[in-house]
Amino acid sequence: MKARRSNRKITPFGGVIPVLKQIRDFKIPSLIRESLGTRVKQAKYGYEDVIIAWMLTNLCGGIRLDHITKLRKNLNIIPELNLPSHDTLGRVMKSLATDVLSESEVHRGKRPYKEVKIKGSKTYKRITTRETNDNEPMNDLLALITSKIGLLKQKEKYDLDLDVTAIYTEVREAKKSYKERRCFAPMVACIDNLPVFIEMRNGNVAPGARILESTQKCIENLEKNKISIGRVRMDRGAYHGPTFDYLNKKDVQFIVGARKSKKMMEALNTAEDAKWKPVHIQTSLYDWDCETTDFEWQLSGSKETYRLVVLRMDRKRDTAKKGRYGTTPKTWVYGGQYAYKMIITNDKASSAKELVEFYNQRGTSERNFDTMKNDFGWKLPPFSNMSENTVFLIIAAITNNVYQAVIRKLKKKVKEIRINARLRDFIYMFMSVACELTDTEYVFYDTNIAYEKIC
Repeated sequence: MKARRSNRKITPFGGVIPVLKQIRDFKIPSLIRESLGTRVKQAKYGYEDVIIAWMLTNLCGGIRLDHITKLRKNLNIIPELNLPSHDTLGRVMKSLATDVLSESEVHRGKRPYKEVKIKGSKTYKRITTRETNDNEPMNDLLALITSKIGLLKQKEKYDLDLDVTAIYTEVREAKKSYKERRCFAPMVACIDNLPVFIEMRNGNVAPGARILESTQKCIENLEKNKISIGRVRMDRGAYHGPTFDYLNKKDVQFIVGARKSKKMMEALNTAEDAKWKPVHIQTSLYDWDCETTDFEWQLSGSKETYRLVVLRMDRKRDTAKKGRYGTTPKTWVYGGQYAYKMIITNDKASSAKELVEFYNQRGTSERNFDTMKNDFGWKLPPFSNMSENTVFLIIAAITNNVYQAVIRKLKKKVKEIRINARLRDFIYMFMSVACELTDTEYVFYDTNIAYEKIC
């Protein structure tokens, strides 16, 4: 069998053509220009070219900046598509970085840290510099695009999850976390599976650090883009009185894990048995057969009194039972005979069971982080500087949100698409199709999908 060369214009990623059409129908290029402005006149590529170029690279399976090099060769048949080199892609992303906020904390104690002993004292000091970067222009773009592509409605109030995730990396500016591994630890706000705000933090920044400032910026940025928040859900790392006062004043309900204190444990241990009511709660892994009660509780630094919802389970009965029924998770607080789970909230209407079940759904955030790390490149930060990686993380979040909107639009015409499909499934089923550009049309080969209806 003979082999020969051909100059026919064929790409193995024919699915890019309808996806790019949908991106343009969403008017994403104009939204990018509206938010970020334009580059200098002599620049060959605008901000919109660079961000859309990374979107298409990611939606074809690329997770490193240099993966765009191969994609350029495969997509050069598409008219009016400007794909920069990986050097230009990285350089433009770096130009969008903003200044890092650095704050120093002095820790004092009797333990002999590596730093010098305080003169004339038996105590020692350790200075920790914590670095954060919220990049307001890029977060504004993230919220703007998410609100304009039809995923969120203006008149609806949404549940917001605020959580921190660790992105382990050996890049120069990453610092060690309490687990002694170098990482970045961004604070991410999500509505369902949509990241809507990202504040980058270095690995040595505690989850509760600057929680009031982060929450304020997130809520205000979403309101600016007409996204309304009804409830906020956070873990006990965000247990902070002034933050709760801010949310309460904004008429936003919060459901947050409560942090153990000596005063709190005394109140729980002295509570009358008559106050505790039996309740059965089912989780994905266990059934909790326990008791519940409420307290009026005021946090340090707070001006208001809130509702403390408490579950307790008898540890002796728990150890006597085996298997799924009645098992107490390790994350509960142990005190004497009982194990406790505590939630602080300003919601006084919902039952304790409803609040606990809603709080337990925080696992959605962990699934979001898994998707962002494995599908959209978060686990491989491309730059050495933290502020530059902030830009990359936000563009990856925009790509995720646009992807969610695109598959919803395509689903109306392509029954083979699944709304909850992971990106690798979408690439295999839809993006990876041979397509030829002739003088008059695109020709898709060896596929049952009616691409002609959506191009």
